[in-house]
Amino acid sequence: MSALHCLLCGAPVRTPREHVLPSWFFKRFAGQGPFTVLVNGVPAPYASGAVERTQLPRLMLPVCGQESSIGLKCNDWLNTTFEQPAKIPVRTLLDELRPLSGREVFTFARWAVKTLLLSAHPQAAYAEPPQRSRQPWDFPDSWLPSLRDTGEMPSDLSLWMTVCDPDASDRDDEPGPDDQLLLPHVHHPAGGGPGQATHLGFGLPNGRLAQLQLLSHPHTDISHPFEDAGLAARLWPTPPDELDIRGIRPLSPATGRQFTRTFIRGGPHISLDGGQRRLPEGLVHPRVRVRLP
Repeated sequence: MSALHCLLCGAPVRTPREHVLPSWFFKRFAGQGPFTVLVNGVPAPYASGAVERTQLPRLMLPVCGQESSIGLKCNDWLNTTFEQPAKIPVRTLLDELRPLSGREVFTFARWAVKTLLLSAHPQAAYAEPPQRSRQPWDFPDSWLPSLRDTGEMPSDLSLWMTVCDPDASDRDDEPGPDDQLLLPHVHHPAGGGPGQATHLGFGLPNGRLAQLQLLSHPHTDISHPFEDAGLAARLWPTPPDELDIRGIRPLSPATGRQFTRTFIRGGPHISLDGGQRRLPEGLVHPRVRVRLP
């Protein structure tokens, strides 16, 4: 087994020790088990043969608990920078279903971007098998060290939220936009990469599901069809002044699945250099605009 190193500062790490979702968040689900992990729709057994657990499986990352040149241990830094400030806004929005405003919206959105970003890392793994299927991102090595050094999120990340009602009838629901956006892989001297999306869903006390979608779109601007249709709220990089989860129109399960399939990886490769003034037509979707240098 190869040695592990902290994803934020590079220090040696014996075992993955940082939770993508903090312990205080898991307390939302206390007493709601038992929980099962589904793989291709079938409950997957653990090493003991059991398919049920009293706790939700936890996604872990190698992050150190050592002092660094910046001062705080990296796991303490994540806690101080993201987790603790977000506790009240997360509980207010997701547990109490009350609106957020001003700085609260920014704090919630920043926490959500951090959480989805870490969940997409190739080294994220569940604390115990069985492993659920994941499609990790092509993750630049500089992203997390830069986040640790500056506190600034990687550029060209966007976050949307929508709400799904499992009891809504697909027949009565207006179908969502059927746009599927093939995301380009942009090559740029200052750094680029593939367009890629990831999702997390959080249960709400009214039985609905808050769906968060994080998109990495290097050197491109994206117009989300669900946002334009009034079915999703954009939370990053410019959080709204107010976020009321009750004001987001709930989607049926079928339309919710359509939302998660909006973005498709594997689009055309586009090389940008300082002398470029135009792109060949027909390379990208009309909702995807590549920014020229």
